[in-house]
Amino acid sequence: MSKITRLLALAFFAFLLLPTLACYNTYEKEVAHAGLKYSIHDSDVVRQIKRAVGIESVKINKYEYEYKLRVTTRRLESLRKEKASHTKKYHEAESDHALTLCHLGKVQEALAILERLIQKYPLEYNIIANLGTTYELTGQNEKALQYIKKGLELNKESHAGSEWIHVKILEAKIALQQNPTWLKENELLGKEARETAQSNDKTKINQLIQDLGYQLFERTQFIQPKDVMVGDLIMFLGDLYKQIEYYNYAIDSYKLAGEYTVSKPEILQASLAFAKQNKSKDRLKQDEAEERAKREANDKPTPKQETKRSPMLIMLVLGGLAVLVGGAWLVYFRSK
Repeated sequence: MSKITRLLALAFFAFLLLPTLACYNTYEKEVAHAGLKYSIHDSDVVRQIKRAVGIESVKINKYEYEYKLRVTTRRLESLRKEKASHTKKYHEAESDHALTLCHLGKVQEALAILERLIQKYPLEYNIIANLGTTYELTGQNEKALQYIKKGLELNKESHAGSEWIHVKILEAKIALQQNPTWLKENELLGKEARETAQSNDKTKINQLIQDLGYQLFERTQFIQPKDVMVGDLIMFLGDLYKQIEYYNYAIDSYKLAGEYTVSKPEILQASLAFAKQNKSKDRLKQDEAEERAKREANDKPTPKQETKRSPMLIMLVLGGLAVLVGGAWLVYFRSK
């Protein structure tokens, strides 16, 4: 394989492994790529969530956002010196600065910036979505829902298409303010999500795992145990894994849900017990073996392909011999 071919292959796989960005939206690449990241290509979603929850990871994340704050501050100063405070670049830098402040717990400072920006740029997706998330962090759930819905209308594919879950969470928060027992009586993500979790449609279940994982990964960077709503979402993740018989992942999910606490602890304990009883039948290894077998079968030439190649090979060999013999005869006659 040539150097160029190897580089192209590496570039392709590097693209596949690019992590998705968190629920906040950034403009500047250097700001976007700092902090913890969630990869949609990893089937062990709960491990990634646990990484976001972990104390050491939270410390690392804090250090990286402190670095990002220096980046955004320098960027704003540079643009002011260039007298570019009226340009698009400046409001993008301000938005990035605001979300970095949020990650460092300076939510009110961030909110003041974003509320000012939304007056000038009412249809700018990043500002709308960032403002919605910041309102949620300040407990203003009605305003948060208004802006997250507006952002979803503008960009349905944002955050790998998982923002519908953000809407459901905000609706549940508002419902809980009116009825403290709402979680015990309703499905947090709606009936359709529960129907998917009880179906045999593995494609839909896997998509729901990724959507939920994306949203949980972002949420658990801000919300540490104990939080019942996050606990219920992680428990639902366990139910999804259990349905596709990835029992070891289900066990990890249920245990983490217990750390956050859940609205239905008796169901959590029953689900955890079931997953433990069946963990020896975990389908993940079987799926991996089947995938490996498929790849090997695709790489191996079929008998037909071998049959087609054989005559071609014979013709090439005979052609080569004919050229050699002809050349030898030519040399012989010329020497005469």
